[in-house]
Amino acid sequence: MESRIRIDRVEGLPPDLDAEMLPAALREGFTALERLRQDWETGANRFCGSGEVLYEARSEDRLVGVCGMNRDPFAGDRAVGRLRRLFVLPEMRRRGLARSLVRRAIQDAQPHFRSIRVRTHDLGACAFYDALGFSQVAADEFATHYITLDAAS
Repeated sequence: MESRIRIDRVEGLPPDLDAEMLPAALREGFTALERLRQDWETGANRFCGSGEVLYEARSEDRLVGVCGMNRDPFAGDRAVGRLRRLFVLPEMRRRGLARSLVRRAIQDAQPHFRSIRVRTHDLGACAFYDALGFSQVAADEFATHYITLDAAS
């Protein structure tokens, strides 16, 4: 029987990020969690601006997923958010966890942002964002998908 998954906003970097999540991400060539840790340590990004948040997903006490929302630094518009650092442990995938993390981020972003952008070059991730209602962006080096928040309601 699978335990219940809890998704929470966090004020600090999950202390157990390096234990299981970071090594799993690096094995897949996903360096965004390393950047998450580095940016947090240097203060470059702590998800602490208006509308910015970092989420963790836990199964009991085990960290099984993370996702962040920032103001998009590449958009040139403070009303545009950017989904960042989404990662779910490989053995926890295909259970709706990533979908739940993104939906929570979208829901909480509604009062702060008009739209949300994301960048990925992974074909599976592209299909994932398409299925969530994101539209593809053409010819933008900083985003591959976007969603307007009134459409996400």
